[in-house]
Amino acid sequence: MKNIIIAGSINMDIVAQVNKNPKTGESVFGNKISYIPGGKGANQARAISRLGRKVKLIARIGNDQFGKTLINSLKKDRIDTRDIRTSANNNSGVAIITVDNNAQNRIVIISASNFDLSSQDINKADLPKNAIYISQFEIPKDTIEFFFKKAKKTNSKTVLNPSPIDKIPRSLLKLVDYLVVNEHEFAYLTKVKNPQMESPALPKVAQKIADKNQTVIVTFGLDGSVAIIGPKIIKAPGFKVKATDTTGAGDSFLGAFSVALAEGKQIKESLTFANACAALKVTKLGASSTPLRSEVEQFLRKNNEKI
Repeated sequence: MKNIIIAGSINMDIVAQVNKNPKTGESVFGNKISYIPGGKGANQARAISRLGRKVKLIARIGNDQFGKTLINSLKKDRIDTRDIRTSANNNSGVAIITVDNNAQNRIVIISASNFDLSSQDINKADLPKNAIYISQFEIPKDTIEFFFKKAKKTNSKTVLNPSPIDKIPRSLLKLVDYLVVNEHEFAYLTKVKNPQMESPALPKVAQKIADKNQTVIVTFGLDGSVAIIGPKIIKAPGFKVKATDTTGAGDSFLGAFSVALAEGKQIKESLTFANACAALKVTKLGASSTPLRSEVEQFLRKNNEKI
């Protein structure tokens, strides 16, 4: 079993529940406001820990009350926070989120201290060998590249979630073993409109962003997910649930997929495990409300899936 380490973001999510998301220039009344610890790095770390794996998070917080609350929430989930440092002159990251009655969200991210995370922070961290290194685009890309170069020197595997979506520098992409994106991010990177899970052209399209030695994971919401490895495609259908909030579903998926990899599961089984974790997540409010291992295993048994 491999260790898991994340270089990523921590945010305080300010979540407003509304009947409908406002259009441009429109004001709407909200029903409830919640302050929920989030950030893609923290969400993924929390998912991994709740699924029973040890995980270290390298990150930055601000010298403010949000920062203290965020650290305490991570410690409660038994996440290794020893390499989370405080930025003296920047606030903690914040995400402002609206969630409507159809569980659709709108998100504005203020990165703040997250973009203070640097190669110096990576150098100061205790980095395990033969591990799984994970990152996302809520921290500087040059920091991610430095982190992944360290991974390659330690015989470790790398997992990149390029979200919020942006172009991936070629120098960074070549360091990635597993590229995990949703269907919209996949469309952005490949310049292909409306990719479909059942399309036989997916492997050819994926060649635009990855070579034969890299694995591209594409999620298609409740329809499921696919792994593309060169000309080969592996599919895992999703699970139908009643969604409450889709925020953080991708983070739950990535966390679960990484746990399955660390435990030596095959790709198809890893995708199914991750699909189940993401499905359970969307039934709960808040990006950090990822399920426990026992909940995922029970859900899989009910759906007659191999654990």
